[in-house]
Amino acid sequence: MHAKDLELHLTIGIGAGLGPAVEGTAGALLGWLTGRDDGADLTVRPATALPVLPARG
Repeated sequence: MHAKDLELHLTIGIGAGLGPAVEGTAGALLGWLTGRDDGADLTVRPATALPVLPARG
């Protein structure tokens, strides 16, 4: 296995159940958070739509 084959899997969310948790690879999360990707590869718990991020600009 090479280092390039490793993918870090992360979960982000608001603690104490105050909001959904979004999880996926670091690259997929970064793409979604920066508006460069639609987040189709991410998982949301509980199963709902991805949270809408504020417009960047």
